[in-house]
Amino acid sequence: MSRTALLRGLTGARRALPVHSQVMATMPSSWEDRRATAAPVAANMTQVNAAALVRSFASYPTAETAAAMAKGNSFHEMDNDSITLLAAQGDIGARSERVIREIMAVDNISWEEANVKLNEMRQTLNAGLGVKTMPQKIFIGSLIIAGFVTFPLCFDVNTAKVFNEMYVTTDVADPEDLETWLEVGTWTWNWMEPPLGQLSFFILCLDFARAQLNNLGLKPYVETMIASRGEKLVSAYPQYHTKILTDYATCNGLKPF
Repeated sequence: MSRTALLRGLTGARRALPVHSQVMATMPSSWEDRRATAAPVAANMTQVNAAALVRSFASYPTAETAAAMAKGNSFHEMDNDSITLLAAQGDIGARSERVIREIMAVDNISWEEANVKLNEMRQTLNAGLGVKTMPQKIFIGSLIIAGFVTFPLCFDVNTAKVFNEMYVTTDVADPEDLETWLEVGTWTWNWMEPPLGQLSFFILCLDFARAQLNNLGLKPYVETMIASRGEKLVSAYPQYHTKILTDYATCNGLKPF
């Protein structure tokens, strides 16, 4: 379709509609009219784009906005909705503030007095924690030592010969087969491979068993210890909300507050 035919069709439609039609009244009746109206429309669009650009730059925060935000950075300055949302996300500071406000509401005391009560709760949670976590600490130290000890047992010829004489009693390789640390490792791997391989398989089985405990909704040992911290705090302060105390007591794992 040519431009002339298109313009004729628009002109006919314009005449067929009522005169007060705002849509057709703004259509050009000739190409001269279109060229005459094109420049003002383009200028108007430029002004609109410039206004939008000014608004986008004006949306940056002002100094007053930044100063207002600086006043609410501390947890005790936030409202209840913000504290509840952050506490649900696991924030330790928000859960501490939620406990403080629970104490204020129940005991009808000030924030400072409630904070003193929170410190007493922390002491209750930390009491005896070192003894309870002693098996984990010993286990961690033993694993680190055992990991470093495997290097001389595998690659140091003197350590390997002593270990072989005391515990293995296998034939010692020929001197020309023990000239480098890799050759020593080849000899010691004859007795190092079975315990290391069996231990790796045992750890794999334990990890699989732990996954099945999670599938059944049962808590492994460490998670049971963490849950016991919440039970301990609830039993010591039964007058406060159980979930608020439990969330606070368990949010830090087995670390002291």
